[in-house]
Order: sequence, then structure tokens, then C-alpha cells
Amino acid sequence: ELTHDLEMKELEARQQDVLDRELEEKCRAMEAQLQEKEKDNLELRKELQHKETLVAALRSSLRSKERRFLEELKRRSHRVTILDTELQKQTEAAAYLS
Repeated sequence: ELTHDLEMKELEARQQDVLDRELEEKCRAMEAQLQEKEKDNLELRKELQHKETLVAALRSSLRSKERRFLEELKRRSHRVTILDTELQKQTEAAAYLS
């Protein structure tokens, strides 16, 4: 009976060793996977930072173009007002002369 108990304990110990090795292998595999995911995450963060920089540059460019457009619109509006005033004066002069 003692021999049987001893054999059972040895069998359990071997099974536990096998389980421990399997768990260690799984742990190493998961750690490798984690490192790979962290590497991917770092690359994605770099890409995101680059794209954020591009977006900031495009926004700045857009604001600059919008400012120039509004200034040009103001100049043209002012010019139209001047030309309209001159036309009105000429129309009045022509009406007076006729």
C-alpha cells in the first residue's frame, strides 16, 4: 500500500511537472505576444503623432488661405462699392446733362 501511495505521488509529481512546463511555455508565448503588441502599439503611436502633425499643418495652411481669401473679398467688395458710386455719379451727371 505504501508503494502504491509512493507511485501515485510520483505520478502526481510528474503530472505537475508537465503542467508546470506547459504553463511556462504558454507564459513565454503570451509574453512574446505582449512584446509584439507593444511594438505594434508603439508604431501606431508614432504614425498617429505624424498624422496629428500633418493635420496641424493643414489646419494652419487652411487658416492662412481663409485669411487671404477674406482679405481679397474685402478688397473686391470695396472696389465694387467704389465703382458703384462712380457709376451712380456718372448716371446722375448723364441724367442732368440730358
